[in-house]
Order: sequence, then structure tokens, then C-alpha cells
Amino acid sequence: QGNLFRHVSVMSFTSSIGLMAIFAVDLIDIVFISMLGREELAAAAGYASALMFFASAVNIGLSIAAGALVARAEGERNRTDAREYATSTAVIAVATGLVLPLLMLPFLDVLLALLGASGAAAEMATGYLWIILPTTFLSGLSMVAVAVLRAYGDARGAMYPALLGAGVNLVFDPILIFAAGLGLEGAAVA
Repeated sequence: QGNLFRHVSVMSFTSSIGLMAIFAVDLIDIVFISMLGREELAAAAGYASALMFFASAVNIGLSIAAGALVARAEGERNRTDAREYATSTAVIAVATGLVLPLLMLPFLDVLLALLGASGAAAEMATGYLWIILPTTFLSGLSMVAVAVLRAYGDARGAMYPALLGAGVNLVFDPILIFAAGLGLEGAAVA
């Protein structure tokens, strides 16, 4: 109901802000790590981010499926199907987020070598990924939840989780990287 142009504009704008916040987290990590002044740390963060981008892309694909299915069911005023689609895609996102790290972690050296990482940068990227890859299921679940909120037309509610996550990372990155002296591992924990 209401102005279609306004609805599409608001949904697109808030969606783009949420996606930018997700990718800003990786950028924030790289910026803070580069401030440590060690090239291999910045390179490791970059290599790790490239592999994490793959996991994020899978999660984004699952969230698109969730949004499309729930929106269609909601448009048909079929609340039962909408709930079932939301639940099913959330379960699939969690399962995928648990399986993907199990498939990637044993082969990190090979995957990082394919990206051109070697030596200290590859070792540091491996340590970073061992901390952050196992949390892929949480990222997938949150992306599906955001897509479901968007399917119900809650543009602001769908934008806030991504902004909150970026904000938490912005606060904890300097604390863990610099104050606690954890460096790259601090960025992963944040």
C-alpha cells in the first residue's frame, strides 16, 4: 500500500546501507591492522578477507532466497508458508555455515596459496581464518533474518543489525588490536 516509488527507494537505500556495513567491517579490520605498520599483517588480513568474501557471498545468496520466498508467500497472504520458508532458509543457512568452514579449514594453505599468499602472511591469514570462519553460521543466520525482515517490509529493522555489527566491530577492533595487543587475532575476535 502507498507510494510504490517511495517504498522501493526506502527498501533499496536501507538494504544498500546494510550491505555496505557488512563489507565495511572487513575494511575496518584492514585499516586498523595496517596501522600496526607490518606489511605481512595487512597482507594476511587482505588474503583472509578474500576467502571470507566467498563465505559471505554464500550467505548473501541464501538471504536472497529467504527474502524472495517469504515476500512471495507474504504477498499471497500465506503466513504459514512465509514462516516455513523463513525457518527452512534459516536452518539451511546455519547448516551451510557449519559445513563450509569444515570444508575450508583443512585446505586453508591450498586456498591461500591459490590467492598468492605465502610465508608469514599465509600463516597469519590462517590463524585469522581459524578464528573467524567457524562463525560463518552466525553471519548466515543474521543475513537470513535481515532478509525476512525486509520481506515483511521492515526496512529500518532490517538495516539496524548490520549497522550494530559494524559499530561493535568499530569499537572492539582498536581495543583488541591495540590495547590488548592481539593484533590480527584481535581483529578476528572483534
